Amino acid sequence: MTVRHVLLSCPTWAAQRHQYLARLHTLDLKKVLGTPEGIKAAVEFILATNILPQFSRVAREEQDNRREDSEAVS
Repeated sequence: MTVRHVLLSCPTWAAQRHQYLARLHTLDLKKVLGTPEGIKAAVEFILATNILPQFSRVAREEQDNRREDSEAVS
């Protein structure tokens, strides 16, 4: 399995690909991973599919940190 396969063609993730990556209007991996919009869409796709569970852990930790920071300001 390659990055290209998972992000752009794996039938297992077709619905999530459509939801998160179709708005980029490209199947060019360099364009997907070479633009801020593409990176954001790719990370959202990875989080939604849980392909890389460690991404979900980092996202939860970031969310917890932001919550703690906002509570400290209040």
